[in-house]
Amino acid sequence: MWSWLRKLFAPPPPPATEPLPLPTPVAQLLPPPEPPPPPPELVDTLEAVRKAARAQAKLALRVDELHELTAAQLTALRAGVEGAAAKASVAALPWPELLDALDLLDHAADSLAASDRGDVAEGLRRVAGRVGRFIERGGFERLGAVGEPVDPRRFRVVGTDDVPSLAEGAIVRVLRAAVVQEGRVVREGEVITQRRRSP
Repeated sequence: MWSWLRKLFAPPPPPATEPLPLPTPVAQLLPPPEPPPPPPELVDTLEAVRKAARAQAKLALRVDELHELTAAQLTALRAGVEGAAAKASVAALPWPELLDALDLLDHAADSLAASDRGDVAEGLRRVAGRVGRFIERGGFERLGAVGEPVDPRRFRVVGTDDVPSLAEGAIVRVLRAAVVQEGRVVREGEVITQRRRSP
């Protein structure tokens, strides 16, 4: 009976609860401390390094620009020197003698063609063709063909002849071809032109 009374008046057991959380440390509630500022000497050194890096980058760009400009100018200078050397070598050749020799070859070929020596005339014309191509590579152009009208700026008329198949004033024979270089007359030609004889 006592055990029953003891159970009846015994205090109820405490309710089952979760354990209480531990308190948060105060250090976690406060903001983290700021790092100490760097010493002034370090700040000055870092700023100087930044300025030096910027200056070096600008200098590298300028060096690249100067390199490209110099390369372009050297290329232009080299081309100019080579062109001047080529012109000097062309100018040093005996052009008047070559042009006169070509005129003589033409006359000899014409004379032989009129005779029975057509094979020799053909050989001379081939030689004249080679010399003519060489002269053209030098920048010269020979003018004057039978039957063309006379251009008084390029030819001097030294005689006349009567060839009925040609028009009045046309070239009958070229004694010396006119030569031009880049449109400028460098040697005046000499021709015989057509002129009808009065009856």
